[in-house]
Amino acid sequence: MLPDAVLFDLYDTLVVSDWRRHADFVAGALGVSAEALAEAYRARRENIDRGRTTDAAGLLIEVAAHCGVSLSPEGASELAAAEAEFLRGNVEVYDDTFDVIRRLAFNGVKTAVVSNCSPSTRPVVDHLGLESEVGAVVLSCEAGMAKPDPEIFRFALERLGADPQRSWFVDDRGDYLDGARRLGMRTARIARGHSFGEDVAGGDHPVIERLGELFDLFDLT
Repeated sequence: MLPDAVLFDLYDTLVVSDWRRHADFVAGALGVSAEALAEAYRARRENIDRGRTTDAAGLLIEVAAHCGVSLSPEGASELAAAEAEFLRGNVEVYDDTFDVIRRLAFNGVKTAVVSNCSPSTRPVVDHLGLESEVGAVVLSCEAGMAKPDPEIFRFALERLGADPQRSWFVDDRGDYLDGARRLGMRTARIARGHSFGEDVAGGDHPVIERLGELFDLFDLT
């Protein structure tokens, strides 16, 4: 039986980005090590995910300050623009992403993207045209809530007009899937052969390697 809706994580589920290259790019522009940059982002992870820093330039100023670098508003704006351009060329859609989203839509299944991310993700979403492919794009930095909080899934499903009990969530992280389960959603963990995400397996979620395998799971429910 097909569900009412399927929510998808973004990075390492629908798209892939080499975060090591991204970190090297920003770190190089700031004149700091990639390790120092990563620590600055880790220290701000909660604030970033929940949108307490609402624009990419402002975030870069905070990250630079954590690394002991003073970045002017003008310099931050220039770097934010350069970062957005870098990401447009560095983020790729997996080859099965649009096929599966369109197949779901053809069968009347609503879809949405739910991502924990910084403001630098909005230009990526716009560049890839994801907004026109799904019913909703919910970015944590814009919504002010983040996975695994069940409220972000509830928010996305309300935008779609879908029932949690008849909806699925697909992510590469088990802890985020646990949050969707708490809302009553069904879940699947995708384990891509090529990704750069954090390996957070966990939970008893069915594992798929390709998005099309979702349809096999639907047949079992």
